[in-house]
Amino acid sequence: MARSPAGRPPSKKAAAKKAAKKSVASASPKKSAAKKGRGPMNEALVKRYASEIEAALGDAAFEAVFNRLTADVEFGQQEAVALTSILLDAPVTPSTTRAAALKRILRLHNSLATFKLKQRAVGGRSAA
Repeated sequence: MARSPAGRPPSKKAAAKKAAKKSVASASPKKSAAKKGRGPMNEALVKRYASEIEAALGDAAFEAVFNRLTADVEFGQQEAVALTSILLDAPVTPSTTRAAALKRILRLHNSLATFKLKQRAVGGRSAA
C-alpha cells in the first residue's frame, strides 16, 4: 500500500474520489447525428451545364457561364463532381468539395485558353 508524504496511508475517501474522477469508456456506441443529405443529384442540370461549358471552354464566353454556375444554388457538391468528371473525361473522387471541383474546371479552361493563345503566336511574338 502506498503511503502519503506524511507517512500515513491514504484515506478511503481520497481513494474513492480518485476512482470517481477517472472516466470510463462507455460500452454503448454514441448515436451520431444523421447526415444532412441533399437527396438525388440533378442530372438534367449537370447535362445542361456540361454542354454549355464544353462549348465555351477556352473562349471569352466561358466566364459568363462559369459565373452563372457558381451562383446557382441548385448546383451542389454532387453536381459539381459529376460535371467535373464529364469535362475531364476521368472519374473524380465523390468526396471532392464543390469549390475544389469548380477550381479544376477553371484550371481546365485556363489551360485551353493559354494553349489557344500560344497556337496563334507567330514568329515568336505573342498573339495576346
